[in-house]
Amino acid sequence: MKKINLSKDGTIPRSREIYFYVIMGYIYYWLNNIIHSMENHVEISNQINNKNTFKLDIISNATGGDVTKNDAIMKHLPNNPLNDDIFKAAKNGTPLITLGDGSKPRVMITAGMHGDELAPQIAALILINELYSKKINGTVYIIPFVAPEASAENNKLFNGKNLNLMGNIPGNPANVVFKTIQRLNIVAMADCHSTSTDPAKNSIIYYPKIASSKIAVYINKRTNSTLLALIQYSGMLIVLCNSHKIPSVICEVTSPDGVASKESVNVSYNQMKAFLEYHQIL
Repeated sequence: MKKINLSKDGTIPRSREIYFYVIMGYIYYWLNNIIHSMENHVEISNQINNKNTFKLDIISNATGGDVTKNDAIMKHLPNNPLNDDIFKAAKNGTPLITLGDGSKPRVMITAGMHGDELAPQIAALILINELYSKKINGTVYIIPFVAPEASAENNKLFNGKNLNLMGNIPGNPANVVFKTIQRLNIVAMADCHSTSTDPAKNSIIYYPKIASSKIAVYINKRTNSTLLALIQYSGMLIVLCNSHKIPSVICEVTSPDGVASKESVNVSYNQMKAFLEYHQIL
């Protein structure tokens, strides 16, 4: 994924802008750790004792594909009824998994914006399986395959298009995801990718606003992922979300296109878990 640094007026930001957002993120990280160390563990236990629920919806019928045909994905996942239900749903379109009782905080994790970036898609399914039987605080929405057809074909593009640049085009699958985020009143989003070129490193990319940088620094510290200032193109999901006051980051894991290793899946999984921890979901 190509990145540049954007300032408020759309030009390359001044160094002090980048430093400001990073410093604010670090300050929040330190304060957050102090607060957590002082919290009463009994109170925390009561907070996460909500009844967990599971729901599976299709938010776009234009993207369906048989992900089970992608052996590079399947070899990392167990055969179980939950995964079977998700794969079955993905044949009909973009699956949206809801875990939790609908209460706040409501956060979303997306994967598979590029169909051949496999590690985050596998990690998302592993996370769904874990949260399915775990008590959580709030509600987690997970889209493991934005375009199942592209994932099934191990193809970066969907219908020849780069979805990551088309979130501002009505009816496009990425735009459907964004509209779903708005409809569900999501408070934060993590868009998960893998990379073999630019930045070609495990990294967390933040939008140049304090709310995004705080999330990014937290995940950076928890997962030893490189912290990077933002991106380009108005059609990117992270740009749309942050522009509409929905703090969002991109989580990148190093992995060649079309394949995934146990290590890359684990890094992506840990990035997702850190995102949830930041919002006190876990």
